[in-house]
Order: sequence, then structure tokens, then C-alpha cells
Amino acid sequence: MEQGAPVVRWHQPHPSFAAHVRRIAGFTGRASGSQCRTELPAAGVTLILGFGDRIRISSATGSGMFTSFLAGLHEIPVDTEHSGTLSCLQIDLTPLGAYRLLGMPMSDLADTVVDVGQLRRPGWRDLAEQLADSATWTDRFRLVERAWAAGGRTGRPRIPRWPGAGAPCPVRTGRCRCPGWRPRSGGAGGTSPAGSRGRWA
Repeated sequence: MEQGAPVVRWHQPHPSFAAHVRRIAGFTGRASGSQCRTELPAAGVTLILGFGDRIRISSATGSGMFTSFLAGLHEIPVDTEHSGTLSCLQIDLTPLGAYRLLGMPMSDLADTVVDVGQLRRPGWRDLAEQLADSATWTDRFRLVERAWAAGGRTGRPRIPRWPGAGAPCPVRTGRCRCPGWRPRSGGAGGTSPAGSRGRWA
């Protein structure tokens, strides 16, 4: 394997949800030092289920360390960095596919990266650990398809009832209090990255 170049395993999405999933791929790699990459804006939503070292995500809105995360639609570039050891499964969703999976409009996740543990989908929160325990990529891809069948059906999406339903979304208005978030200039700590510029502690 070329030093620093990850090995990629591609998986064809099941026909039942192929219209909502652009690609599924598994990545493994090991390099002698940290690896950096700039991701340009794309018309899709990315779900990363990691079972290795954490990845640092940085953009104009903030930065943070993640193992498993969902990256919403972005209009700005995002920089990623990891220690050199990479093990993760990536699912690229259409905006409609992400809406059906999460039950929330994509505008609430614009230019934002969210830890999978914060999503209201217990099956996906626990999936990364199951992927790590799986012996083969075939088993890992099968687990992903089962998780989609259980929580990403193409019927009417289940909309979570946010506190203060009907009021402007706190993420978009900058009033969401997120532990660990520090504004880059002015204001009190804990403001959502979608509402102000800052960084994760």
C-alpha cells in the first residue's frame, strides 16, 4: 500500500434506498505522520462512522475532534486532519436521504458538523461500535443496510419535536447552547457554530 494512501472498499447501495444514498465506502489506512485534506463544498450530506483515531474537522465556523459525525450541506471548504491511522465507513447521502434519515430539514445543519452521539437515532449512535467488532467489510456493509432499513425508510419521516416547537430554530439563530463551543471573537461561550464563528474546545 502506498504510504498515506488509504485502501477503499466500495459498496453498491441496496436498490431500496439507492435513490437516497450516493455511495458507501470503507476506508483503512496507516501513514507515518498526520494526514491533512481539504474538502470542497458538495451537494450532499456525509455520514462518517469511525472506529479508529479521531479526525479534526476545521472550517470558518469552528473546529472539533470527531470519531463519528454527520457533515451537513456546506458552502465553505472544510479541512480534515487525522494522526495517520484511518478506519471508517463513509455514507454519502442526498439531501432528501438525510432528511428521511434524520427527520429534520437540512437548513438546520448547514455548514455544521454534528457528532453522531447527538443525533436522535440510537441505532446509528451504536453502529460504529458494531462496525469495529465486525470481522469483514461485508459484515459492516450489511450492518449499515440494516440500520437504514430500521431508521431510514422512505415513508413519511418522523419529525422530532424540538423544545419550543414553532419558534425559530436555535441552531440557525445562534441561540443554541453547545457545550465546548467557543466563539472566535466576542460573545459568551457555548454558541452554536451555525450561529457564530468560533471553535470547539
